[in-house]
Amino acid sequence: MSIKPRNLLLAGCAAGLLAACGGSSPPPAANAAQEAELQQREADLAAREAALAQQQADAAAAEAAAAPVPEPVAPPPVAAAPKPAPKPAPKPAASKPASSEPAAALPAPRLVTVPSGTRLEMSLASDLTTKTAQVGDRVRARLAQDVVVDGRVALAQGTVVSGQIVTVVSGSKKIGGVPTLAMRFEQIELAGGGSLPVNGEVTQTGRSDTARDAAKIAGGAAAGAIIGNQIGHGDGNKVIGGILGGAIGAVAAKKTGAEVELAAGTPLAISLTSPLEVTLP
Repeated sequence: MSIKPRNLLLAGCAAGLLAACGGSSPPPAANAAQEAELQQREADLAAREAALAQQQADAAAAEAAAAPVPEPVAPPPVAAAPKPAPKPAPKPAASKPASSEPAAALPAPRLVTVPSGTRLEMSLASDLTTKTAQVGDRVRARLAQDVVVDGRVALAQGTVVSGQIVTVVSGSKKIGGVPTLAMRFEQIELAGGGSLPVNGEVTQTGRSDTARDAAKIAGGAAAGAIIGNQIGHGDGNKVIGGILGGAIGAVAAKKTGAEVELAAGTPLAISLTSPLEVTLP
């Protein structure tokens, strides 16, 4: 139900009062009565409006109470994450059939063959003399230059070549002999270890003093004869003196012979009697 505005009701009441009064201005007492009546009507109207508003509020509350309460909507279930599929077990590796092809061979070491007859130029490592040397003493020399084969260095300069003394003839220890010093070189000592066999001999000889030794022996014998004569008288004493003088002369001759003397750095050379295989690094 709609409610008319209060101004319209008041306007209507005022118009009725004017019509009832015949259109003439009411007296003061009448005006007071009319105003009181108007106020009463306004109060009634306000009460009616309040009652109507209360009725409408009650009706709305009743409708709300009578309406079914909607059930709460449950949220959709969360889908569970899919479990990862189990990994398949690895298949055993199939054994490879044995290959009929031979395994690749390792690269062969680089070999250089120094041919037979190659000359090895060397220099003596230390002093040697027939006066002190003994057969069997070790001797060493060094290559004086590289040994090159097909443009590659097979043996480097300075490589040690070693051996031993095989012959010694000292002019101071042997009457009438030729001073001789012979060396046999037997191996090449490699810088990285190991050795290579060689076979080469070097012989050095000195000047023979046979004639000078004979003269000194003769001189010694003459001096001995004089000494023998001073010892005694008669021919027997001369023989004894001659023998004594000969012995003294032999001793003097042994002290006057020449020697072979080789200083360190003396050039030497040997030639290979067989090919030499060298493994290059």
